[in-house]
Amino acid sequence: MELIIQFKNLTIAMAPWLLVGLMAAGIIHVFLPQKLIASYLGGNSFKSILRAAILGIPLPVCSCGVLPLATEIRNAGASKPSTLSFLITTPVTGADSLAATWSILGWPMMIIRLVISVFAGILSGTIYFIFPDKNIITQGNTKIEPVSCTTDNCTTKAQSESMSAKIKSALSYAFIELPSSMSSSLLIGLLIGALISALLPQNSMMSWLTSGITGILIATAFAVPMYVCATGSIPIAAAMIIRGFSPGAALAFLICGPATNTVAITTIKKMIGTRALFIYLFTIILAGLGSGIILNVFFPGFAGTLKTTAIMSHPEDFSLIANLSGLFLFSVLLYHQSKDLLLKLRSKTMTNSTTYNLKLNVSDMTCRHCEATISKTLLSVDDISDFRINLPKKTIDILKTDILQTDEIIQLLKTVGYTAKEIQ
Repeated sequence: MELIIQFKNLTIAMAPWLLVGLMAAGIIHVFLPQKLIASYLGGNSFKSILRAAILGIPLPVCSCGVLPLATEIRNAGASKPSTLSFLITTPVTGADSLAATWSILGWPMMIIRLVISVFAGILSGTIYFIFPDKNIITQGNTKIEPVSCTTDNCTTKAQSESMSAKIKSALSYAFIELPSSMSSSLLIGLLIGALISALLPQNSMMSWLTSGITGILIATAFAVPMYVCATGSIPIAAAMIIRGFSPGAALAFLICGPATNTVAITTIKKMIGTRALFIYLFTIILAGLGSGIILNVFFPGFAGTLKTTAIMSHPEDFSLIANLSGLFLFSVLLYHQSKDLLLKLRSKTMTNSTTYNLKLNVSDMTCRHCEATISKTLLSVDDISDFRINLPKKTIDILKTDILQTDEIIQLLKTVGYTAKEIQ
């Protein structure tokens, strides 16, 4: 029963501001085209590193979802330093996660999280800028031309749509596409947070483990390989504080958890090289450990600014709007989980009435965001009449016309950041 209560409290506490953040993310997605982002990050300079960090702040993308976007901006002409900066700042922030951080942990923790993530992004790009690879850093790895906004080629579909269509697209992205990509991570985060709050004992041994530098080291070691979105990390950090971890340990988790995971580590090595990967990991761990230690040592009274304990101690203080928001958020997440489950059951039980004539392996298709991006890309091709994506196996079955060549599909997926190979 205590587990259910804590899960409910965490969900309600996050919901109002998270829903506002999701709506803001939808607006950003519609009115800030990715091609415009890519065109803004060209050049090998400190200015491009700074731009990458700033542009990454509002984008609601997780540590897996940022990989195809980073590949796209890299192929469009972004330098390796600016790509590194973008890779670190983007998954830690996001309009939705910043709003949720404010709602559960308070605005001081939100500001600190924002500042540290931007600092880490700029630091990683600057280190690589000073100590680059031996080869010259200019373009991305492909021959795709950089985007030029001096002509009409930056006019997107969204720009030509009516305002009502734009609003519809923003709502669709905010409450359908984005929750679909983050629902699993967020629900797991809420569940882990509830488990920590309900089951972790409060005793002298636990206090010894969670306080001081030990707690920060534990939080960092736990966070680096774990896949958790920026929003999903918040209930875990809140529960850690409730069960005796210091604010510094929670901050280390909030920085390191969303910034990277095992999938991101292997993909980034392939994307921008071993040296850049080392700088990427060094900067993330340094930012998590360093900011956690500084927060604990120089701001010992910071725990008093956090809202977490009050929220968990007085859940009856939740307003009607908060309760309704919590119910709506849980319904949205449950809808996406149910839909995914039904699709899996259907794929297992359905007779294979469709004969697909192309099978692709997409090794860097790792999350629901990837699946949504690839689906949208394939749906835009008239000569593809049907396709089936198997995310766990990282394969796509496609039914296409004879006119459409396999290389064209592979190149199309490459332009949105995914490497595909035909399976014979």
